[in-house]
Amino acid sequence: MSGGADPHSMPSRISRVVLLVILASLCAFNGTCQSLHKTNAVEATMYDPDPGHVANRLYRALYTWKGDDEATPSHWPRQKVVYDGASLKSLLDELMQLNVAKDFPDPIKRVFLQRDLWLAFDWLAQQPALAGGEIPVIQRKLARAIQHVALPLAQLRQLPDNYEEQLGTDAFPIEFDHGAPNAPFLPAGLFARAGSWIMVGDSDTRGVLTMQHLDFFRGHDAYMVFVRLPAGRAATIAFLNNLTTAAKGHSKLPALPEGSQMALVSQVMAVDDKCMPFPTTITENVQIRVYRQPNDSLTKTPDAQSRFEFRLDRAALFAHKAITLRPVGAKETDWQSINYLGTKKGDSDNKAAIMGSCIDCHDEPGAESFKTFSQMRAARAQIRPMGVSKRSDEVGRAVTWKQHQFDFQLLRDFWAQ
Repeated sequence: MSGGADPHSMPSRISRVVLLVILASLCAFNGTCQSLHKTNAVEATMYDPDPGHVANRLYRALYTWKGDDEATPSHWPRQKVVYDGASLKSLLDELMQLNVAKDFPDPIKRVFLQRDLWLAFDWLAQQPALAGGEIPVIQRKLARAIQHVALPLAQLRQLPDNYEEQLGTDAFPIEFDHGAPNAPFLPAGLFARAGSWIMVGDSDTRGVLTMQHLDFFRGHDAYMVFVRLPAGRAATIAFLNNLTTAAKGHSKLPALPEGSQMALVSQVMAVDDKCMPFPTTITENVQIRVYRQPNDSLTKTPDAQSRFEFRLDRAALFAHKAITLRPVGAKETDWQSINYLGTKKGDSDNKAAIMGSCIDCHDEPGAESFKTFSQMRAARAQIRPMGVSKRSDEVGRAVTWKQHQFDFQLLRDFWAQ
């Protein structure tokens, strides 16, 4: 959940996942095995009621996996993907013949189709030498397809704010209920300029706070960290300042008050028609922690923190419904590499309880479990002071980071051809 790390001390968390995907794709590229396609009804008509629509067939070609056919799509494709190179190239050529402005006009669907193509492109960019000359051919076609469905900046700026829209439905409480500590709530006022929630930033403006998340998901989302203490805005700002002062002076950390809350929000990144990353207002994931017993660890006291997570329901978003963020169930599972932002419990592609993974990174009591702070303090570089930030600054740093990555520079090279 909310956390970050110094970019110079954090190795890539995606490499193992990428390697699994690329190795799995080799057999398809070389014609030595066949895909075992299992898709559910939602995926068969993800982009259009017609299962034969090219967007639907592309989705299935890119994100079909073996087994687990009851899973719902998330912004991270499954690990057991096996690409059929010949079929994929044909589908990409077919997409290029589609008049997207006329026959695929929905801007939200275009953003997510581009996202599906972009993820595949970045995967292949990690280990381009593994499959010989086939990968660059597919990458070139993927880049052209990403460009083909790209929206101009004006349209990207008009995309909905699904978080705020959902708050208006009263589908979930907007405040934590101490009498029902396991009842999901979706906080109001996260982005309010003078509200009680503080968006945390690096006061020296030197980098991204959530580097571990940004790096693992290769910049396909922009991440923002929020903190709120029960005593209000001024008390929260003072607490952040005191944390920095204590860390610099190697002194005892200030106590985190009972009832303190922290949140991590991710929003979808797109690529505009000029090949520039653009952070949209479509929220994809919200993670919230409430400190009920801040002096205890989760290992010692499982109820020390109440944990909640909301994930985007892509089908609901495509249907233009007001409720698009759904709470993650206590027993809901996902791939361990996703839960832990890199496999931390052995090199396994098994699934594990999503909410059970919180303890892996946020077990410590009080401020020590606030990874944005604790990892910043543990970094080799000088301690970076935390302060009040705003969305444009935080998402701007994510954009800058992505622009300097090899995979995005490669996309630009193909785009320009």
